[in-house]
Amino acid sequence: MHVTTKDCSAGDTLALTLRTGVPAASAGYRHRRDNENYARLGGHRHSDDCCIRQSLESHAHQQRLWQKSARRYALAAIACAVFSALYESQSHGVWSASMVCICAYPLALGVFPALLGSKHGLSVPSISRELWACGVMTLAMGSCLRGVVEIYGTTSSLLAPFLPVGAALLLLALVTGMQQRATASRPL
Repeated sequence: MHVTTKDCSAGDTLALTLRTGVPAASAGYRHRRDNENYARLGGHRHSDDCCIRQSLESHAHQQRLWQKSARRYALAAIACAVFSALYESQSHGVWSASMVCICAYPLALGVFPALLGSKHGLSVPSISRELWACGVMTLAMGSCLRGVVEIYGTTSSLLAPFLPVGAALLLLALVTGMQQRATASRPL
């Protein structure tokens, strides 16, 4: 990977080192606090003083990540729909709304947001993506297990945590995404 000299913060230096495997100091990078132009500009970023993170994660890269996520969520929605159809075909005419709707979680909370993110080129941290995926799958699994129990004709208190835990994971994904976005946009 060809690396050019840019001014960067300590966090950007760490990000570059982690992504490229090349220590930023040996790649010719220097810290912003040592940059005379940075002090002269009053600590604000200049248009040609680009951030390493932005140069490494281009719009095209983000779009590919969103499209990959959309494909994975679509496959999960198809798998859930097939499982639901097969399970209900063997349930002797008994059906459950929870079982019918298990494919709605990856579709509504996975495919559609991923397509919107791809269209608008949103940059979301990987931890937020992973938390979101865990939340979607927690909701889908909770719905599946609730459907199995309902088809069996009984109830269980063990199913109660799935909805709040799934919602909490989704909320945590949103909070971490917004927090990291606010941190990245703050001048150093």
